[in-house]
Amino acid sequence: MTCPRWSTPTGCMLVRTRSVTPYCCARPPILRERFGDAVLTAMVRENERVAEAPSHALPVTMYDAHSAGAEDYRAVAREVLARVPQEVAA
Repeated sequence: MTCPRWSTPTGCMLVRTRSVTPYCCARPPILRERFGDAVLTAMVRENERVAEAPSHALPVTMYDAHSAGAEDYRAVAREVLARVPQEVAA
């Protein structure tokens, strides 16, 4: 069963991206070509703090609020909220 307000996906999120590998650099354009605007612009980079947070039973935004991973997840949240109609977001 799906919630009527969220019956369609808001977007695809790219996670654990690393700019040092050729594969990760090539992946976003390929996905954007295939899925278009469904792919979010904001991406979550590979980050040690993101990997450590679950072992402390905390989201990365609480485990290390100033880490690159926390900043990336906040950017994803802002982009998703911008895509959601205002009556649903309220």
